[in-house]
Amino acid sequence: MSAGFETQPCSRCGGTGHYSYCQRFGTVCFKCRGAKVVYTKRGAAAYDFYRQSFPTKPATDLLVGDRFNSSGITEGGDVFGTVETVIEAPQMSGDYSVSRNAEGIEDRRYYLSVLTANRQGQRVYHGMFPDTEVRVIPSAEIRAQLKAAALAYQDTLTKAGTPRRTGAK
Repeated sequence: MSAGFETQPCSRCGGTGHYSYCQRFGTVCFKCRGAKVVYTKRGAAAYDFYRQSFPTKPATDLLVGDRFNSSGITEGGDVFGTVETVIEAPQMSGDYSVSRNAEGIEDRRYYLSVLTANRQGQRVYHGMFPDTEVRVIPSAEIRAQLKAAALAYQDTLTKAGTPRRTGAK
């Protein structure tokens, strides 16, 4: 949970972070993921506004040092999410994806190879289409400005997370 955005105790676990037991995950509450709180509708709308305000750029324009969120599924079926940092400029790889249009004509789309490092320092190659829009994580100063704007936006929302009507007659 990002501080400042409106939260409330999790209704599933009663704010304990624990619910029923399962062998794979123990007693962690799946609704709040053990955080004990969830965003209210206002908080969720404001947080979405904040995250959507991060700049995007095509994968071809990624620079060394750019950071972005990466997610996927492991071979074991677990979902993961991590922050990746570009450590080598994107390069065209020889790999491609093939699809066919309605007339049966083959279309090949080549991948960019992007070398990154995750928070644990592991080096990871990502295959991305050149026109893939990547949401880049801005610097701490810019994130602070965007968060201030999102918190101001949160103050304009109703409890349902929708903008208040102004000048109602």
